[in-house]
Amino acid sequence: MTIMTKINDDRFILEIDNLSQELKKQKEIEKKLRLKLEFFNLLFETLPNPVFYKDEKGRYLGCNMAFESFTGKDRAQIIGKTVYDMGPKELADKYHEMDTRLFEKKGSQQYEWRVKTATGKMRDVIFNKAALVNEDDSIAGLVGIITDITHRKLREEAVKVSEEKFKKISSSAHDAIVQMNDRGEIIFWNAAAQKIFGYTWEEVKGKDLHQLLVPPRYMMAFQNGFTTFKKYGQGNAVGKTVELSAVRKDGSEFEVELSLSSYQEHGIWNAVGIIRDISDRKQIEKEKEKLIIDLKNALNEIKTLKGIVPICASCKKIRDDKGFWNHLETYIQKHSDAQFSHGICPDCKKKLYPDYV
Repeated sequence: MTIMTKINDDRFILEIDNLSQELKKQKEIEKKLRLKLEFFNLLFETLPNPVFYKDEKGRYLGCNMAFESFTGKDRAQIIGKTVYDMGPKELADKYHEMDTRLFEKKGSQQYEWRVKTATGKMRDVIFNKAALVNEDDSIAGLVGIITDITHRKLREEAVKVSEEKFKKISSSAHDAIVQMNDRGEIIFWNAAAQKIFGYTWEEVKGKDLHQLLVPPRYMMAFQNGFTTFKKYGQGNAVGKTVELSAVRKDGSEFEVELSLSSYQEHGIWNAVGIIRDISDRKQIEKEKEKLIIDLKNALNEIKTLKGIVPICASCKKIRDDKGFWNHLETYIQKHSDAQFSHGICPDCKKKLYPDYV
């Protein structure tokens, strides 16, 4: 064997070894790609949302099991078909229009529309679609995913109806109804609140309730209580009816009756307060208390004669509690507010002045 032959054999062995290593790497890459493909296929099939993809002419190329279940058709009935083969024309026209727009503008697309399901019922859905583009920037097709929002729409409608009812009721209420979020901001303010406090809805919307309505001397106590409320939805006034002072827009203080409740929405505590202006009632109560005090004082000043009064059977003098005898009129004046004016009765006139009668 010559030296050249040995060199060529070594090179050949080296090349074979390199090719073997490359093949080994290639197999590892293919294995990883296969695992990834299997993963994505599994993910695609197990997604709860219906997913589909189409070619550049709008024909279905594939879908997942959720799409089959949603439409009530198997893939053999879907692949190669267009939207006009899948449902009513009035719905298909909208699908085709939106696909055309996506192909023209490329990128992605989102919109709400209605779909007829396998059961024949109409469902509200959101379409999220994206255009597939070739290397030469030409359209290759699209991929889309459907999200059923029927229940969400029903809840939104129910909430809307409830809100409308609440607004109608609150607008006719004589008491102020004020709602506050976990930041202390006013998020609802009815007509009675405007009448009682003097602020319009535009003036209070999003403003700090405590800064507007609470007297400065109570601010610290309210802020401390609000810290607890934000965490637990509880406080000294929650679930109770309390009387306290509030401030009007003009800065004047007045007394109110507050009924406060809390509720949690999306994990956040909110408060609703029903506020009644009781300043007139409190003024009447004060006047009533003053009147009662005045009456008591008047009664205490009234002098009355009561019990057994010792009186002389002959001269009609009265004996006081010290044993002294007093003329009748003197005794009565001491023991009452009565005053005497003197005159003479007809019988005494006859007796004392017979010549003149």
